[in-house]
Amino acid sequence: MITGQTNFSVGGIYGHSNVVHICEKGDVAAKYLWLWNELKKNTPKSADVSVLVGKAPLPDDPVEKQITPIFSPLS
Repeated sequence: MITGQTNFSVGGIYGHSNVVHICEKGDVAAKYLWLWNELKKNTPKSADVSVLVGKAPLPDDPVEKQITPIFSPLS
């Protein structure tokens, strides 16, 4: 999976650092796909919080070497 962000304007392309993430872990990629499908529904932000809670919780040990997707908004 490749994901990231960019600003498709003249100022954005030439003046900002654009970001690309390459994910080779299937479970992490599946969570991002799920998130993009939720965002595509274009529901109000207040409704998104209840959908996201528990789907990608903060890690128990934030300094442990791991890959953890964290989505916002959080409750």
